[in-house]
Amino acid sequence: MKLATQARTVIGKKGKLLRKAGLVPGVIYGRHLSETIIVSFDKVQLVKAIHAAGRSTPVELTGGDVDHLILFHDIQLDPVTDHVIHVDCLAVKKDEKVRAEVPVIMIGISPFVKNNLGTVQLIKSTLEVEAFPLDLPHDIKIDISTLENV
Repeated sequence: MKLATQARTVIGKKGKLLRKAGLVPGVIYGRHLSETIIVSFDKVQLVKAIHAAGRSTPVELTGGDVDHLILFHDIQLDPVTDHVIHVDCLAVKKDEKVRAEVPVIMIGISPFVKNNLGTVQLIKSTLEVEAFPLDLPHDIKIDISTLENV
């Protein structure tokens, strides 16, 4: 997946001007980068990329003198509107292992639940996985349709 970005010079509280223009400020950092890169993203394209990639699928950034493979590390939302207001991106290399939180998803319906004998509750919704960025799973699916008793 690719996402266009552009370098930005507006920093601090002037980020409101970017948001009014339909852009979202962000930063890219990583241990192999010499310094943090400040960028901005098109809001619509960024939201699509976040929904498609989540936090465990690498995204290739292009444009604005930026050509990095990243994972979304921190996504800040407006507390009232739930709009994305800032994004932190972790730059990764294809040949270096990284750790990422991968969501766990239950699929199917348990006969235990279907017969009203109880409920199935997920205690931990994510698992930390270590792998090469391109080998990270998007999610981990658990089939609970064979779960018949406690």
